[in-house]
Amino acid sequence: MRMPHAASLALLAALFAAGCDSKGQEAAAPPPRVVLVATVRAVPDVPAVSLPGVIRSRVESDLGFRVSGKVVQRLVDAGAHVAAGQPLAELDPVDLDLQLQQARAELAAATTARDAALNEFKRVASLHNGGWSTGSDLDRQKALADEAVGRLDRATRAVTLAERAHGYATLRADGDGIVTATMCEPGQVMAPGQTAIRVARLNEREAAV
Repeated sequence: MRMPHAASLALLAALFAAGCDSKGQEAAAPPPRVVLVATVRAVPDVPAVSLPGVIRSRVESDLGFRVSGKVVQRLVDAGAHVAAGQPLAELDPVDLDLQLQQARAELAAATTARDAALNEFKRVASLHNGGWSTGSDLDRQKALADEAVGRLDRATRAVTLAERAHGYATLRADGDGIVTATMCEPGQVMAPGQTAIRVARLNEREAAV
């Protein structure tokens, strides 16, 4: 029995479409994945490397006096443990004592002169207000009072500096540490900033190979 010509064409078209779909599905399939396989085996231990070294402070402070003078005593030796603020060495304070005494004497004199000048200015101002003194007298006395006040200010600063310098005669540790070197001896004259004591700080350490 023969099929109609149109039906034959439809059947062939259906079979061709099915074949194309099958080829498209095969082409769209993902490629196979590559898997790496390794065999587990024991590996000999890597030998440890030992190097000689020392533990040392990361920070070392070179300490020196901030004023010049002659060393009268060194209070620590190399290897000594010191605390922050601890005295390490001292200079002869005779010259610094004299400077401080002179500064204090000038301060006392300047205070007396200031008080006298202000009192005189007040007296002249009172006379001027009553018509018993001229304006030039008042201006002159005011200038003298201003100069006396300036002198007192300078004397006050001089005492502060002298007291500070007197304190610098004692060299103190700037932190906890160990004295690693001493560069001053009694009788030696030290310049400002010259290293007298070296201190290794204890808060930071490092290994040196």
